[in-house]
Amino acid sequence: MKEVQISRIDVSAQKIERKKDFVAEERPLHIFLNQTHYVTILCSPSQLKELAVGHLLSEGVLKSIDDIREIRLEKDGKCRVRLRPGVDAEKRISVSQPFARLIVSACGSPDYWPLSKLIDRLDLSKVPLGLTVEARVVLESVRQLNRLAETFRKTGGVHVAALYSANGELRARRGGCGAPQRGGQGCWDGRVKETEF
Repeated sequence: MKEVQISRIDVSAQKIERKKDFVAEERPLHIFLNQTHYVTILCSPSQLKELAVGHLLSEGVLKSIDDIREIRLEKDGKCRVRLRPGVDAEKRISVSQPFARLIVSACGSPDYWPLSKLIDRLDLSKVPLGLTVEARVVLESVRQLNRLAETFRKTGGVHVAALYSANGELRARRGGCGAPQRGGQGCWDGRVKETEF
């Protein structure tokens, strides 16, 4: 987020008002799996490793963070993810072939692919039967997330995402363009275990 000087034009009053306002910033993040370019995501320039991990987990390219041998962020916007020996990067990349290799921060993609086709292609873990979340917990979690979304309130131009436990405990939160994938932070630093989803 950056503070800038703007000119607000009121056509009906024929006035120009100069004032300070906040705008969202974004930059490209180029994710490489081993030596292969996987995707470029236009996103806020913070928590980039977490975004990369969250994206790779949510797309099914990573089965867990244990698949990662090394992750390195370079100054030119490249995030290099080296997978452990025995993890077939090319095979995992092929699962998501129908998708765009550029993900924009706007709500949508230049290469739309129906969610129903994605689900059939991924090996997703099942949510254990018997898991219930009370409606009041869901409602309060959404309210809390809205209160915490400071960058959105200031700019109106970013996403925010969070992971909550079934009893409503906030486990991880990230805001910024590209935020829906930033759940990788909670998985990366060990606050959220796969069994908690």
